[in-house]
Amino acid sequence: MQYKTYKKEDPYSYALGAFPAMEVLKQKPELIQEMILSERFTDLENLEASLASKGINYIVSDKQLARIANKGNIYMAAVFQKRLPLARDNNHIVLVNPGDMGNMGTIMRTMAAFSYRDLILIGGGCDPYHPKTVRSSMGALFYLHMSSFPTIQDYLNAFPQRDLYPFMLSETATSLRKLHPEGVHSLIFGNEGSGLPAEFAEIGKAVMIPQSHAVDSLNLTIAAGIAMYYFTEGEVLD
Repeated sequence: MQYKTYKKEDPYSYALGAFPAMEVLKQKPELIQEMILSERFTDLENLEASLASKGINYIVSDKQLARIANKGNIYMAAVFQKRLPLARDNNHIVLVNPGDMGNMGTIMRTMAAFSYRDLILIGGGCDPYHPKTVRSSMGALFYLHMSSFPTIQDYLNAFPQRDLYPFMLSETATSLRKLHPEGVHSLIFGNEGSGLPAEFAEIGKAVMIPQSHAVDSLNLTIAAGIAMYYFTEGEVLD
């Protein structure tokens, strides 16, 4: 098959680079359609055995890699089907109209670090399967379960009976330091530029992260990381 530059409507995407590609192989080998290797790849014998044991085909082609990556330093890529398992009724990270693929990938990686395994996407926003997102996540995407909903109400209908914590810059929001979470929860974050609409304060307990007046707000990825650390008390579970 001749692969081309990624398009959102394609049923497959690419994990570009050795580390993301190996994460697919380790976490979700059943999603791999094919592996593409550079002619400069030096560990083919060991990889070949691993691929054969999982029934995965591979091709060796710098031309094919160049066509999908637009870079000359990619030695490996995994072509994978875009069908992660759906989110379960666990603690959720909820992103509303996320706008930056790098931020989304970093949040995925942070989720894996703090044992959040279920990601919810609301509305439009950037593509979670885009190769830039996958590479920014360093393959952490493949640890996750993921579901998308057109609106927050559609999400709440699908997952009722949980504690909701929209993170907002609001005078009425509760300081993160004062929270003592106990139940199944959703940490909800808005778009990098616009944040969450005011009505989100009505669907749960609005939360703000205390900060100095030296800056007007925290970067989305930093805010999400602080929230995940606080809610897990730094305890990492496999």
